[in-house]
Amino acid sequence: MEEIMEVMAAQMIPVIVATLATLISVGLIRLNKWLKMKTNSEAVAAAGEIVAATVNNLTATTVKNLKAASADGKLTMSEAYRVKDEAVARVKSQLPPAVAKAAALAIGDLDAYINGKVEQIVDQNQSQSQQLLNSKQ
Repeated sequence: MEEIMEVMAAQMIPVIVATLATLISVGLIRLNKWLKMKTNSEAVAAAGEIVAATVNNLTATTVKNLKAASADGKLTMSEAYRVKDEAVARVKSQLPPAVAKAAALAIGDLDAYINGKVEQIVDQNQSQSQQLLNSKQ
């Protein structure tokens, strides 16, 4: 009986080792995918922060100067597009290449994301300004 157990154990050890190796490799593959996803989403968040900082900086400087120089205190459409283009260009120049690459992998079209994010932040800033003006009245 003892010999039968030894033979069975000897035959089962390679099966157990192969099964464990398979499970470990599947786990490592899933871990690698999760880490890449986490890295890419962190890159998207970093890109969003750079967009917000750039838009806020331009709003504080360029937009205020343009508004002050205009007769009615408002930007023309061409000025607004010029400021938006400048914001997009600044964001692209400030993005570290590794962040840009990881964000592009997560998003697909990084340029469209940056353009959309710039517009979103401008809209949020305008909404907050309007709410502030309304609350003072």
